[in-house]
Amino acid sequence: MKEIEKEIREKITTYPWDVLDGKILACENIKLACKRFMDFLDMKDRYFDVGDVERTIRFFQRFRHFTGQYNNKPFILQDWQKFMICGIYGFKWKKDNTRVTRTFILSVSRKGGKSSIISIMAIKALLEENNAQVIVAANSASQASILFKMASSYLKTLGGKVDKLFRRFRDRIMFDKTDSSMRVVSADASRLDGLNCNFAVVDEISQAPNSDVYDVLESSMGSRQQPLMCCCTTRSNNQSGFYKELEQSGIDVMRGLKQDDSVFCLVYTLDDGDDCEDEEVWKKCSPNLGISVSEDFYRQQITKMKNNPSQTTAIMTKVFNVWTSTSNVWIPQSYTFKVMDKVKMDDFKDKLLYLSFDLASTSDLTCLSAMYEDNGTYYFKNWYYLPQEALKTSTNKDNYKKWQRQGFLTVTQGNVTDYDYVMNDIQKLQDNSEGIVRISYDSWNATDFTIRLTESGFNMKPYSQSIGSMNRPTKAIERLIMEGKNIVIDKNPITLFCFENSVPKPDYNDNIKIIKESYENKIDGVIAIIMNYGGFQEENHYDGALIEGITL
Repeated sequence: MKEIEKEIREKITTYPWDVLDGKILACENIKLACKRFMDFLDMKDRYFDVGDVERTIRFFQRFRHFTGQYNNKPFILQDWQKFMICGIYGFKWKKDNTRVTRTFILSVSRKGGKSSIISIMAIKALLEENNAQVIVAANSASQASILFKMASSYLKTLGGKVDKLFRRFRDRIMFDKTDSSMRVVSADASRLDGLNCNFAVVDEISQAPNSDVYDVLESSMGSRQQPLMCCCTTRSNNQSGFYKELEQSGIDVMRGLKQDDSVFCLVYTLDDGDDCEDEEVWKKCSPNLGISVSEDFYRQQITKMKNNPSQTTAIMTKVFNVWTSTSNVWIPQSYTFKVMDKVKMDDFKDKLLYLSFDLASTSDLTCLSAMYEDNGTYYFKNWYYLPQEALKTSTNKDNYKKWQRQGFLTVTQGNVTDYDYVMNDIQKLQDNSEGIVRISYDSWNATDFTIRLTESGFNMKPYSQSIGSMNRPTKAIERLIMEGKNIVIDKNPITLFCFENSVPKPDYNDNIKIIKESYENKIDGVIAIIMNYGGFQEENHYDGALIEGITL
């Protein structure tokens, strides 16, 4: 490994080593990809073809930019792009000298330079073999044509003599010397029969409603010796689409949880807990920052979110490449994250507590919320519970497993949550504080458990889930979070997940309650916080003046 490592570092790029050494700031997903790259260098059944990678890089750099500030300047690959080239084209099997990578997944922020490099990859594939068939697809003809037209424009930059070797049409490029073609197609799988692709790219695949086009293109590659399926995208709010599962599978491969040497996955995004206003982390989601996109652009987007919170979802997905669960989020993540801090059990000593819980209907998430008030500031801490069966069956199982490992989720045996765990935590809170003033609960599905708590001496009070009852505490919590003061919510990724899934549902009188858009979009932690605060209001006989922040 030492010899090949030295050769790669001297001739190609130091990127994976710099990432793992902390010289380049990168998200966890990219660190995983870099570590896997290192592991591949040690494997005996494959080799790294330095010469081929060098030739590929020279090929890319023969092209020139055709628009913007770099117009007519050479296409110079950045270190992260060279690493991408290494991962796709570098590793080859010793047994037949074919490429190891057959599927490439790239997720990066808009203006991140992905379309340029992918379009030149398509040109390279057009020239790689006789009768090459290159397909450029997307969710619509207009979307697919963007990348296709980019490839056509890059060909023009090679100059008249070379350019004349290609015949360009509205929806295809022909290279007659090898009887090869590049075609642009829309997301109509029914029209894609009879293909024999050696290279296919599905652009903005995160917005695809299903896997039909991907499946057809992938199956069309069966007779090719070394095909390449390329999926490039920026994340979206379409978490129910097939791409999220595809991306997660690719991340799991990079992590070593799944075995598939043919997959190479690069997902540039913010890590859980990163503050999008922290300029230091922008490089994680936009490795081309300062090159194809400026820092000022990011600052403008932050300002736009502050001035127009309704645009937050679009900006978080397009600019920061973060999954969002809804297009109509109640409170933008940036605001929620600012009021999150560590709330410890020791903080509850000598405090009167207010509790609430939102019980799972059968086999999913249960939340217990504790709150106390101190000098006009409200402190919340949530606990979450899940039956073990949900780790196997739930659509959120990957997140649940991660949160369990991190210690944020208590998993109980069986297929329904064991409420004894909730009971024990309530008793601990009672013993560790000045006492529990009230426990608010949704009466639906809570009868047996509330009877047990009542018999144990707790002040149990049902809290109506009607819009009339939920409106007042919902608006109060919203105001506190948006103002960014007088509220602290324990820093917990499950709570943040619940906020991201929370959608306001207004009535004709502008009253609101929080709902979720789909079953898998859990909001239990938010509902528990709202009920808890509502119970506090009731116990302290607060009137409408509370909404204005006045304590009576």
